Amino acid sequence: EENTPSNQESSDAQLQKSTLVLILDILATSLGNDREQSIDKVRLILGSKTTLLQSAAIDMGRVVDVLLEQSSGRAARELRIAEEEQKWITTLVRLLGNLSFRCKQNQNMMRTSMVPFLREEARSNLERSALHVMLSCTSLAHGCFTLREWSIVALRNILEDNEENQSLVE
Repeated sequence: EENTPSNQESSDAQLQKSTLVLILDILATSLGNDREQSIDKVRLILGSKTTLLQSAAIDMGRVVDVLLEQSSGRAARELRIAEEEQKWITTLVRLLGNLSFRCKQNQNMMRTSMVPFLREEARSNLERSALHVMLSCTSLAHGCFTLREWSIVALRNILEDNEENQSLVE
């Protein structure tokens, strides 16, 4: 294959995304360590002093929108998710779930952070929060079993001891 500028750009973009997935995966794993008291403070700082939680929720919303659009009209068991997309969405779900672990502020942000729809016409005058998008991830279980499992763990972390979040889901 020729090494044209567009091929090089595509290759560079792919490398950047792979690197980002790897870094976020490491961060998600580190945040899942509940034996370290300092991790609680890190979760709080990452949620309140950075845009990490909101950015990850928006990215998760984009991926969910694309996957749901691709699966429109198909039976759930026919859903196929590419390996790269599986890794990306699962990493985002793990990250958001572990950011919310026993951190009321981040749990609340999952409820109050609005996630735009990918396509304007899909909106139909509805708003959705990061918590709504996380719930949508469970519907992709047939395409990626690992995503379903991590979505359940993330939802537990987001809902634990948070009556406002629990009432939104009920």
